[in-house]
Amino acid sequence: MIRLTGGEWKGRKIKTPKGAATRPSAARVREGLFDALGEIVRGGDFYDLCAGSGAVGLEALSRGAAHCTFVESARAAMMCLRENIALLQCKARATCLPKSLPNWLRSPRFAPRPPAIVFLDPPYDSNLAGRTLEVLGELSISWQGSVCVAQTDRKTDLRESYGHWRLRKRYPHGDSALWIYEAE
Repeated sequence: MIRLTGGEWKGRKIKTPKGAATRPSAARVREGLFDALGEIVRGGDFYDLCAGSGAVGLEALSRGAAHCTFVESARAAMMCLRENIALLQCKARATCLPKSLPNWLRSPRFAPRPPAIVFLDPPYDSNLAGRTLEVLGELSISWQGSVCVAQTDRKTDLRESYGHWRLRKRYPHGDSALWIYEAE
């Protein structure tokens, strides 16, 4: 179990999937993420891609996001995520999609309303962060005012830009790094 670090549900415990297949974002990384994002979270749509337990998306809801879409392909993680949503009684503000990335992003159902925040935390041993950012950069969606954040291991090297996404800042956090991109 881990605790949410801020907002309405600060201190509330949520479940994490059993086993090593899912790596929940550390509290320090989540705090750093939301400090960097600031007020843009309030009232916006949040996309938690490779959601796992949903810790980051639930943290966004706790901090005032209007809605969170959770995308997760692992069955055990999705079951845990749904339990956490029920535990926090936020089903009306959450959508869970058992989909694979980056293919789901090409679906006509992916139509974010800007400004939106897209958070991506794929398994570190995959190239999924770069491939997903490439697809996000190819989409002909109006992203004005939106932010995309990729969490990677510290050794991963992402590009300065992906289509209309430009790197604003890279924040190292222990063994991981947060790459914050803004839409041009």
